[in-house]
Amino acid sequence: MNDDAIPQVAEANPPGLWYTAVTNPRYENDNRISCFVTFTDGVTAPFTCGPNDSMDYARDIYARAAANDFGPVAPYAPPVVAPSSRTLSPDQFYTLIDSLGKLDQFMAAIEDVTPTAKKLTCRNQFNNSLSFTWDMVLMTLVAPKVWGEAWQDNLAASWVAASA
Repeated sequence: MNDDAIPQVAEANPPGLWYTAVTNPRYENDNRISCFVTFTDGVTAPFTCGPNDSMDYARDIYARAAANDFGPVAPYAPPVVAPSSRTLSPDQFYTLIDSLGKLDQFMAAIEDVTPTAKKLTCRNQFNNSLSFTWDMVLMTLVAPKVWGEAWQDNLAASWVAASA
């Protein structure tokens, strides 16, 4: 067999030469560090590394990032859970509204909804829904009357907590 026919694998560059830049380092919840790495081929990609990583260059990036060589490492920030991804049971929904001291105001606001067809939809959803979602007609029409135009900002954290 001709040696020229066998693909040759380039030897690995020493640590530090596999990449040209590291930006936006931040800790993950398991003490690894996520960042963006620009590799020597010019490609920038998200990258996560740790002290026990299997690749030398990954351990090098971790050690240098932990030493703030690429700027301060941002602390871990848990992912934000969108209320629109959470559904509440009737018990969770009524308990939430009541715990916020808004149950009577919420029920009264249903009666202020116009036109009548939408008011009936809101009454029906409030009294008969088997689940409550962030974007249902009841919420989009009644919540602004109770919490104001910033109702989503005012209610989001409580909604997510109630769904847990």
